[in-house]
Amino acid sequence: MDRKEKIVLINPPLSKKERYDFVALSGGIEPPHGLCYLAGAIRQIKYPVEIIDAQALNLDIDGTLEKIKTLQPSIVGFTAVTALIHKAGNLAEKIKTFNPEIITIIGGVHISGLPKETMERFRGFDIGIIGEGEIAVQELIRCHQSHKSFENVNSLVFRKKGVLFFTKSQGFIENLDDLPYPAYDLLPKLDKYYYLPPQNTILHPSISIITSRGCPFNCRFCDHSVFSNKYRSHGAEYVVSILENLKKNYGVKNVFIQDDTFLIDEDRAVKIVSLMIERQVNIKWGCHIRPDTILSKHLLKLMRLSGCWSLNLGIETCSPKILEVLGKKFNIIKMGEALQWYKEYGFVLKGLLMIGNPLEDEMTLQETLRCIKALPLDDISIAYFTPYPATEIYNNISNYGEFNEDWKNMSSYKILFIPKALDKKKLEEYFIKFLKSFYLRPKIIFNYIFRLRSWNQFLKYMRAATVLFR
Repeated sequence: MDRKEKIVLINPPLSKKERYDFVALSGGIEPPHGLCYLAGAIRQIKYPVEIIDAQALNLDIDGTLEKIKTLQPSIVGFTAVTALIHKAGNLAEKIKTFNPEIITIIGGVHISGLPKETMERFRGFDIGIIGEGEIAVQELIRCHQSHKSFENVNSLVFRKKGVLFFTKSQGFIENLDDLPYPAYDLLPKLDKYYYLPPQNTILHPSISIITSRGCPFNCRFCDHSVFSNKYRSHGAEYVVSILENLKKNYGVKNVFIQDDTFLIDEDRAVKIVSLMIERQVNIKWGCHIRPDTILSKHLLKLMRLSGCWSLNLGIETCSPKILEVLGKKFNIIKMGEALQWYKEYGFVLKGLLMIGNPLEDEMTLQETLRCIKALPLDDISIAYFTPYPATEIYNNISNYGEFNEDWKNMSSYKILFIPKALDKKKLEEYFIKFLKSFYLRPKIIFNYIFRLRSWNQFLKYMRAATVLFR
C-alpha cells in the first residue's frame, strides 16, 4: 500500500459508558485539546495533518482503523490517558499488520508517566513522546523527512536494536503564545459532536478550552508528568482571540475553561475579562477554582460582566485528615467564607468531590455530606478516588487499602481502590446517597428550574436526572 506524506492524529475509541459508567447520561464530550495543539504545530511546518476523534464519532477499533486506511498516512500519532492505552496499543498493532512501514507515535499522560512500562507492554508503538509534544513532533517530522535518526530529537523514547533508548528532555515551553491556535477545524462539527455536561451548560453550542498549563499546587493525587507544577499561561489577546474564533466560526455560546488554576493569576484574569468586555465577545463561561480562594470585588464584577456564570470548586472532601494525606491543604472555614462571597455575586457553584479516599471511613463520608449540604452549592460532581500512575500517592497506595491496578478500567467512576475501613458495596451506597441527599431538596430543584433557558437544556437536565431515579 502506498503511503502519503501525512500524519494522522488519533483520539482512540472510548464510549460515554466506558468513561462515565452509570452516570454517562450526565457526562459531556470534550475536544481532544492536546491533538488540536499538536495539529496546529504540525501545520506550522507545512506538513499535512488530519485528526480522527473516534470518541466524538462513536467509532470502535475497526471503524477507526478503516478511517486510517483510507487516509494512508506515513505517521500515526495517538494520545492516551491510562484508560485508553490498551485501545491505542491495539490500534497500533493493527496498523503494523496492514502496513508495517507506518511510524506509530504515542503521547499523552500515560506514556509520560510510565514510558518504560508502556513501550515494553505495547510493541505496536515505535516512538513515545514524553511531556509536551508540540516541539518534539515538529522535530520528529523533520527527521523523518530528511531520513535522519531520531536520537537528536528531545523528549523521546524508542527502540534501538531492541533496547529502549531515551533522549534528553526538552523542558517546557515557556511562552505558550508562541504556539499556533488549536486546529479546531480538523475536528468533526463542534456544534454537533461536542458538548459540556448539563451542569456546566446554560446555552448551546458549548465547548471546553484550555488557556494554561501546569499547576503550582502539589496535590498528591494529580499527575504532573506532562505539564509539571510550573504554571504557564496564554496571554489575554490569545485567549480572547480563541473565544472570538469559536463564536464566529463555530457558533459557540457557552465555554468552560478547563485549566487547573485559571484564576491563580488575578492580574491575568482581569486582563482577559476586561478584553472580553471591551470586544463584546458576549459568550457565557465558567471555570475551575480552588475552594479557598477569595477573589477581589473588582475581578468578580468584571467576570460577571464578561459572561461568567459558574465556578467549579475542587473540594474533594471536607475531612481535614484526608485533605492532609491528599496534599490538598485548604482551610474548610475559609472555604465557606469564599463560597458565600461568590454566591453574593450570583455565581452558580459546583463542588467537585471524591469518595473512597485514603483514610476514608463512614465518619469522614458523613462529615463531607453534612458539609456540602451546609455550603451554598448549587451542584456537585462525585467521583471515586483513583490512584493514577505517576501521581505521588500512587507509589505508596497499598498502605491505605486495596488497589486493583487495571489500566483498562482506570476511571474515576469505577471502584479500583477500596480504603481499609470500607468495602465496595458501602462506597456504591454512599455514591448514591450523596447524589440523592444533595439533589432531592426543594431549593436545588427550584435552582434548576430558575436556570432553564431552553428546551434543549431541559432535556439535558432530565437525562441527567435519570441517574438519580434509576
